[in-house]
Amino acid sequence: MSGIGTLSERTLHRAVKEYLEPDVRCQEVPVAGIVADLFRDGEVIEVQTGSVTPLVKKLLGLPPMPVTIVLPIIREKRICTVDENGVLLRCRKSPKRGTVYDCYYQLPRLLPLLGREKLTLRLLLLDADEYRTEAPNARVGRRDCRRLDRVPTAFREDHSYRFPEGLGGLLPPELPEVFTREMLWQATGLSPRAVSGGLAALQKCGAVEHCGREGRAYLYRRVVSGDGR
Repeated sequence: MSGIGTLSERTLHRAVKEYLEPDVRCQEVPVAGIVADLFRDGEVIEVQTGSVTPLVKKLLGLPPMPVTIVLPIIREKRICTVDENGVLLRCRKSPKRGTVYDCYYQLPRLLPLLGREKLTLRLLLLDADEYRTEAPNARVGRRDCRRLDRVPTAFREDHSYRFPEGLGGLLPPELPEVFTREMLWQATGLSPRAVSGGLAALQKCGAVEHCGREGRAYLYRRVVSGDGR
């Protein structure tokens, strides 16, 4: 493959948008003062491949209407290294595997949208090739890697959750009714920081509640509600 260095970092965003709605008439549509990624049947659909903070600011000004936030999550990734001319040098499979729980990093940033109705969080798991280039570093014998692009190769899973009433579905099913932060950390495989932020957001969304302590550990339990998925 050649010329990969000229590709835009937005390839992932564009590919997901095409997967969700190939009809160009529904893409990049002006709606109530914003330009929606997709707009069909009265619903705004926004694809966010990075932090959701800019998107939240964009959505806060919308009048009441159905909104779906789509977060692509890379389930399996192949890392492809190219030279300065875009010629493929080598590929390797990344040991990291994405899951729906990766959205825990984003949940605290979504909290300003708690007052909105008809809001859905949609998690799209996909496989992708990530293209990187090596650039010489000032330090002798060291090279830096810079990400050029992420190109989806397969769409695998699609999960939707009503926000906030359906977010209880983001708790691992193997968790007991009463659990600790460490149990959640072990079940999700996330970093302690991501679990802390996600758990705090799930509390504010009403999906879990604090129910005491066991030694030095806080205890939490699921809040049973209607199926908001």
